Amino acid sequence: MTKEIRSADRFSGKAAALVVTDPWDVGEVIGPDALACRIVMAGYTGEAQGFVIELEKPFFYSDKNRRYFVARARELGTDLLALQPGDSVTVGLTSVDDEHIRSADPLDISWWRGGLSMFGDLTLSC
Repeated sequence: MTKEIRSADRFSGKAAALVVTDPWDVGEVIGPDALACRIVMAGYTGEAQGFVIELEKPFFYSDKNRRYFVARARELGTDLLALQPGDSVTVGLTSVDDEHIRSADPLDISWWRGGLSMFGDLTLSC
């Protein structure tokens, strides 16, 4: 069951920066600099909060172009929807394709059983 999206309008389209910290081999492909991105959606799926983010410049990794990711806080109890401009949070990232972004619940990754996942620091722009 999907919860109502809380404060989604406040995040929708907002700029952010993502620094990938793990896995190291992705870092070799994209480099150490922050990746510019924007928040496409914010809300809940089940009990989990998350963001759907879109990279400004997708990167090619493991035979796929990576543009969209579902981001969830790495630490339990972190309220992503309470973040303010300038705040940074460590997130787990799951790569999803364009088709998934157009699905009924883009934040749902319960189906995911492999593919690209990463950790990184997401900072909301002012």
